[in-house]
Amino acid sequence: MIQVEELTKTFGHFTAVKQLSFTAEAGQVTGFLGPNGSGKTTTISMVLGLEFADSGKALVAGKPFVELDNPATAVGAVLDGGSFHDGRSAHASLQATCAAAGLPQSRVDEVLALTGIADVPNRRVGNFSLGMRQRLAIAQALLGDPQVLILDEPANGLDPEGILWMRNTLRSLAHEHGKTVFVSSHILTEMQEIVDTVVVIAEGQLISEFGVGDLASGETVVARTGEVEQLAAAVERAGGKAIRRGDELSVTGLSAAAVGQAALEAGVALSSLGAEQQDLEARYMELTAGKGR
Repeated sequence: MIQVEELTKTFGHFTAVKQLSFTAEAGQVTGFLGPNGSGKTTTISMVLGLEFADSGKALVAGKPFVELDNPATAVGAVLDGGSFHDGRSAHASLQATCAAAGLPQSRVDEVLALTGIADVPNRRVGNFSLGMRQRLAIAQALLGDPQVLILDEPANGLDPEGILWMRNTLRSLAHEHGKTVFVSSHILTEMQEIVDTVVVIAEGQLISEFGVGDLASGETVVARTGEVEQLAAAVERAGGKAIRRGDELSVTGLSAAAVGQAALEAGVALSSLGAEQQDLEARYMELTAGKGR
């Protein structure tokens, strides 16, 4: 698993990550979400030993990354679509990685087949589309058959077929092969289809950690009125949480009937009132409202 405990990192007077703690379990796909500037990249960099924490610790399989005996067989990572020499072929690029990491060359053909680019092994990487480079980056991360896979925006550049492939592959690696899959992305609709649990951070701190299955029991009530501020105050007095968007109020923590009762008692006229199932995007927006840097 990945264990982050009281992790803190500052750059000058700026605190990028502050006392952050969470876990990513084996056999699950964990989503890592947050607004731009929330500290996601800095956190991933500390997990991978690319940045050193001021305090706290980040462990992979119980050890800091720099103490792993053979990192390539423990952790595979995809950051920024990977870094490849444009003049090399896909096959040669992976051969070089195997040689550097002491991995068997037989893994090259295996991961090319797994990532769906086995038909272009000799094409120069410089002629690859963005989606194909992303597949090659994932292939490189899988060369050591690592127990932990860390991916930053893995769907970048993939077409619908590629996104479906990625979804099925990541879930298979976690659920069928018991790997820890840790994914950071801004594509929330796709994340809801892939991940089992979610870690949400903002301003360098943990905001929430929950299972995507929990969303099935969540409900958002949407009310429209010309008296949004008055309704918001009434909802909050009744124990709900309200997010204002123009003449619309999204409410969690109360049923539609309870929102209607709160409006009645406050003398607020409603133009519409209804309930909708809460999805990951709605939950994320609720958790991070006003918290972007």
